[in-house]
Amino acid sequence: MASSAEQQQSGRSCVAAQSMRCLAEMCGIASLSEEACQLLADQADFRLRTLIQQGLKFARHGKRRRLRSADLAAVLRQRRIEPPYAYEYAATLPMQSVQAPGGKRLFFQESEEVDLTELASQPLPRLPVGACLKAHWLCIDGCQPAIAENPPPRPATSSAAAAAPAAPGAAAAAGAAASSASLVEPGVGSAALASLSTSAAAGPMRPRSLWELTVLGGRQSARSAAAAPREPEVARLRDVVCHELSREQQMFFREISEACVGSQEDRRTEALQSLATDSGLQQILPRLIVFVAEGVRVNSLTNNLALLIYLMRILQFLLQNPHLQLERYLHLILPSILTCVLGKQLCQRPETDNHWALRDFSAKQLGAVCSKFASPSNQLYARVCRLLVDYMARPRPHLASLYGCIVCTLELGQDAAANLLLPAVPRLSQRLDAAHGRLDSVSASHIRRKLLDQLPPLLRSLRGPRDSLDEYLRDYGSLGGELFSAVQALHAKARGSAAAASLQQHH
Repeated sequence: MASSAEQQQSGRSCVAAQSMRCLAEMCGIASLSEEACQLLADQADFRLRTLIQQGLKFARHGKRRRLRSADLAAVLRQRRIEPPYAYEYAATLPMQSVQAPGGKRLFFQESEEVDLTELASQPLPRLPVGACLKAHWLCIDGCQPAIAENPPPRPATSSAAAAAPAAPGAAAAAGAAASSASLVEPGVGSAALASLSTSAAAGPMRPRSLWELTVLGGRQSARSAAAAPREPEVARLRDVVCHELSREQQMFFREISEACVGSQEDRRTEALQSLATDSGLQQILPRLIVFVAEGVRVNSLTNNLALLIYLMRILQFLLQNPHLQLERYLHLILPSILTCVLGKQLCQRPETDNHWALRDFSAKQLGAVCSKFASPSNQLYARVCRLLVDYMARPRPHLASLYGCIVCTLELGQDAAANLLLPAVPRLSQRLDAAHGRLDSVSASHIRRKLLDQLPPLLRSLRGPRDSLDEYLRDYGSLGGELFSAVQALHAKARGSAAAASLQQHH
């Protein structure tokens, strides 16, 4: 490196051009112009400054004021550069300086000379102990075994500390401990509360965790276990608090649930309208969601198509209510909707009953749920799309469930149809061609009708009008011919409409 006088004289970089010339000579490059040396010095200065600045950021993130070699190595790894090794040394490296010709001082690292013969004659160190897994008892009948693997027991409170004058507030803490002792059966909990009251009388008490009240209390009670046998220690837990409804709310819930699934159409209309507009339903909303979820679970097993439609209508009107918060109940809503969409059999006579309307209606509700509640945090849209793709990728999916999967994909939007459904059309064509039997034939005809009704507008916007029939057959299998005819009909209709509009504008 050049001296500080030379750096100030150059005025552009802290790396001297003479240093670049020396490095070039070390690499075997003898003739290097002064301009090239200065350019290399400027580039080296820029790289060093960038490296140091980024390393200081790592040091600040590490709550340190001094830059380390590990910070510079982290910067190099971040830039996908292999860092130099053997420089992460905690102590200061010993450096020496000598006077060079021209008044310059050269600094070098002092290295120790090692005798290889002496080094080879030294005995080898002992091999490290191999890693292994060993099982041991943490607790036996409430007592911790005194083995090396377990933590040492907590020392008992000395009698002198117990006899010390009580600090302010100790009586209140002891009273609180005594009142809490009445909620726990005698045993581990009572011993822990007894130690709590003793420490409260001794002085100021820090907050103690549940682990200390149970485990440490069990250790103290275990020391007196050998003195007197006692009953098995049983902890009595507090019952779960049930959120109860008032009598009026219970009557309202019973009336509205019976009206929604009852046989009177006028009562059902009034009840559904109340679900869509009433602002005081948040209190009974959990029970309504559970009512729908349990109803779908039971009626999907008994193949009761009418009740499944009624339950989906309840969800439809609940989703329309702007006063309700349904995000916390999605784990019950989505399985109910997907059951009505992807269920293999939802009615008693699948060949004649219109369970396709239930699948279409449930798919619309699924699309409404995804558009209303999907966010980057819950990834609802991506999870539903992944489920549908996995089902369409099965070797031989059930055709009725496959129809529900297709209508769900179409309800999720044009992007989902283009990215998920169109790549699966060749596999769907093969599955439809392999359908045999009356039930499969009916399902295949509904799937074919749905695809030919929904895909041509999408293909018209994605593909050009000059695509040939062979390209459609290659990309979409046996459905390619019908899709090609439908797309060409749409193109012809669009051209006719454009011609009529221009003619009318001309006149």
